[in-house]
Amino acid sequence: GFRKSYSTDTCLINLMDHIRMLVSKGKYVGMVLLDLQKAFDTVDHEILCKKLEGMGIDFTEWFKSYLGGRQQVVVANETTSEPGIVSCGVPQGSILGPLLFLCYVNDMPMSVKCKLLLYADDSALIVSGSDPRAIA
Repeated sequence: GFRKSYSTDTCLINLMDHIRMLVSKGKYVGMVLLDLQKAFDTVDHEILCKKLEGMGIDFTEWFKSYLGGRQQVVVANETTSEPGIVSCGVPQGSILGPLLFLCYVNDMPMSVKCKLLLYADDSALIVSGSDPRAIA
């Protein structure tokens, strides 16, 4: 998600093609589907900035300034809470929010020993093997 010319259809086609290929080779296939709730709200600023630096983005101080010092309030029944500091998350509704989230999760496929397909804040982990007990 969040990429030009990449839709849910594209993701499903990639998923089905991968599963068909494994099944055609006689493999058993297991899959776990993940939907990260409040994904944009859970981005750790420090980890994100380290990942941006690792990608060679040399203006991480600007991102630290952009993400830091944010506050939020809650309005309920015409009552407004005191402002609270926002210590994690990327701004939703912003142009940079989806891009920063993608940078945050971009290395997930290298962190797991299975096929991982990502679409926005949804993930599919696909495992395969010759023995169904090996993928359970």
